[in-house]
Amino acid sequence: MDFPPNIRVYSVVSVQQVEPARDPARDPWRRDFPRPPPVDADEYGEIFEAEIVGHRVLRSSRKKYRIHWVGYPIDQDQWVSDLDVTDALVEEYD
Repeated sequence: MDFPPNIRVYSVVSVQQVEPARDPARDPWRRDFPRPPPVDADEYGEIFEAEIVGHRVLRSSRKKYRIHWVGYPIDQDQWVSDLDVTDALVEEYD
């Protein structure tokens, strides 16, 4: 904003006007919020940043990993087969 030279404006915010940040997963109206764009893309599709937050072993002795997509709410986490998870991500988790 451009103000006349005789008006002084300071970028000060009162503590009384500040509210704690809300957890998007607890939003009662389920509003959408801006999500980060893909980190990269290849011939199979878009690549997003993720981290493993848990795992379980199936009866077939295969593993499934609980994947948290960085920048997305917790309710968007998914169980993904070990075949669909990169070795680098598994090594970082173990």
